[in-house]
Amino acid sequence: MTGTNPGDRPTPLMTGVPALDRQHEFLERLLSEFSTELAYGFASSKVDEFLTDLLLYSSYHFATEEATMKSSRYRGFIRHKREHDQFRARVQAFAATDHHGRTNPAEIARFVKAWLERHTHQSDLVFAATLRPPHDS
Repeated sequence: MTGTNPGDRPTPLMTGVPALDRQHEFLERLLSEFSTELAYGFASSKVDEFLTDLLLYSSYHFATEEATMKSSRYRGFIRHKREHDQFRARVQAFAATDHHGRTNPAEIARFVKAWLERHTHQSDLVFAATLRPPHDS
């Protein structure tokens, strides 16, 4: 996900774990569609739908990641899960604000884009590296 404009086409958030990468691609598409609506001035009417879809799918994705972490006995599980919980809490706060008509769709898009990039490129890549077999020298 590169670029600074809300409508910029995202780049894949790849970890090298196919199941997680497919889910990341779906999250990117969800954000890209919302960002396109934002660029054309329609996002205000789509905030509730976007936040609902984002919460549902990210919860599914996080459950997949967390189950994989548990089965692989990933040592960073608690910290990683905390990041997921904080993301959900922030999205839920946006949703609560939306119900009162005080949301800023551009702020939501910026937050989600930045969080997905940072979390995937830092936390998810570290976790994914533990799933790959070591290279022979």
